[in-house]
Order: sequence, then structure tokens, then C-alpha cells
Amino acid sequence: MQVDTNSEVENGKGLVMALTPDLVPASNVTLAGPRDVQVEAVVALPDGRAVFAGIRNGPLTHTPPEQTSNEGMLGVLEPL
Repeated sequence: MQVDTNSEVENGKGLVMALTPDLVPASNVTLAGPRDVQVEAVVALPDGRAVFAGIRNGPLTHTPPEQTSNEGMLGVLEPL
């Protein structure tokens, strides 16, 4: 994507990654969305699911504040 400042940018993507007890990556999910996506918190549930919360549509470099708005998000990841 190219913005009005002529800069080449890529939207930020949130990432949720499951690790084994030995800290080996078991799976991951990339959360794409408009502008910047940030995963702020993840909680593992006893049944193997994970609940995550964060924001999306945050500012990118050179984005005027009046052109952005952070949107809250909440999701559930099912076990593999």
C-alpha cells in the first residue's frame, strides 16, 4: 500500500501463537485488519480454548490522528 506521503507501508498484524510446555511453537493465528492490529491480552481456558483482546484500526506511521480510531476486539481461539 502507498500512502499520501509516498511511503510504502504494510498494515500491522496481530499474532497469537500457541507454545508447547517446551516453548516450541504449536500453532499460530495472524489477525489482519485495517491499519494496525495489536493483541493486548490472551487468557487460556481450562477447555483448551484461548480468549484474546486487543485493538484494531490503530494509526500507522504518518497517519493524522483525526483519520484513525482504535476499535476494541475480543475473540476466542479453538484448540487444534
